[in-house]
Amino acid sequence: MWFKNIRIYRFTQTCTLTPDALDQALSQFAFVPCNSQDQVRIGWVSPITGQPEQETFVHTSQGHFMICAKRQEKVLPAAVINEFLTEKVEAIQEAQDRTIGRKERQSLKDDVIMELLPKAFTRSRLQYAYIASKQGYILIDAASVNKAEELLSALRE
Repeated sequence: MWFKNIRIYRFTQTCTLTPDALDQALSQFAFVPCNSQDQVRIGWVSPITGQPEQETFVHTSQGHFMICAKRQEKVLPAAVINEFLTEKVEAIQEAQDRTIGRKERQSLKDDVIMELLPKAFTRSRLQYAYIASKQGYILIDAASVNKAEELLSALRE
C-alpha cells in the first residue's frame, strides 16, 4: 500500500495505544452502508481487505498501526435536482396560479432531494492512516486538509 498524498500530524500528548484497544474502539464504529435516506456514512474497515467483516480493524507491524476508514456517499447531480425542482415548481404555479417564494422553493428542493435519495448511486472511498505511536506521528493518505480532518475527527470519536 503506497500513499499517493501524505499529511503528517503530530500527537499533542504521548500516545499509549495498544493494537487491541484501538481495534476494540474502531470496531464500535464499523462501517455500515448508507440507508435509503442517508447522504453520507463513514466507518472503519479492515486495512488489508477494505471489508468490515474481516477479523481486525488494525494491521500491526513493528509497533506501528495501519487503519482504514470507508466513506460512502450518495451521488445526486445538481442538474437532476434542478430539473425535478423546476417540474415541481411549474406544476404548483399552474395548479395554484401563484409564484413560488424563495423559502418555499428551498423547502421543495429539500423534498426533491429526499425523494431522489433512495434512487441515487453510491460512491465509496477508502482512506488509510499510518500511526507511529512511539514517535508520536499519524500519517494520513489525503489530498486535502478537509479529507484528513474527516478521518481525524472519526478517529477522535
